[in-house]
Amino acid sequence: MNLDSINKNIYYLNLKELKLLCDIHKIPYKILYKSRDGKIKNTGILDRKEKIIQRILLFLKERKIGKPTLFPQNVILQTEITNLTPKEKIYFGLYKNGNKEILELLKSLTESKFKFGATAQLILLDSWAKGKLLTFQEFSQIWLKESQKKISHPEWAYLSDLANGNVKDWKNKRSEIAKEVIESIKKQSF
Repeated sequence: MNLDSINKNIYYLNLKELKLLCDIHKIPYKILYKSRDGKIKNTGILDRKEKIIQRILLFLKERKIGKPTLFPQNVILQTEITNLTPKEKIYFGLYKNGNKEILELLKSLTESKFKFGATAQLILLDSWAKGKLLTFQEFSQIWLKESQKKISHPEWAYLSDLANGNVKDWKNKRSEIAKEVIESIKKQSF
């Protein structure tokens, strides 16, 4: 399998398979943060699939190891916040999928349209990685705009294939493609 084929088919790999490749080639996939004492620590969450794939492709094309996502200290929750308001900043550690208080606040700011999900995660992870804190008000407005967009996500291979009507025997197809991509990258035979 050549590099162009890998570039096209790497999106069929699941996170477990991508992590395996990252471990083999020492490519970072965990999101880190800078603590109060200046030490770099693991957040306990993985980077987005899209970011992991970008790092693997960078390695394959340029033989460079991309830097991990690092949240600066200013975006990390330092003290508990008990009263959420639209002007409250959303720190890493404050926002939690499924939190009823956060859901109620965001629904009140979006005419009951807000839903937890990938769009919300993408907005916040990108913001924190840039060292920027959004207020709940700012976040809700960005979420409203982003949730209306029809964005292509090649890393969501199944959904892309589903939209194109290409889901017959999808699990076997995905497994075959993933196996071939993994073996090609392991051997670096391109």
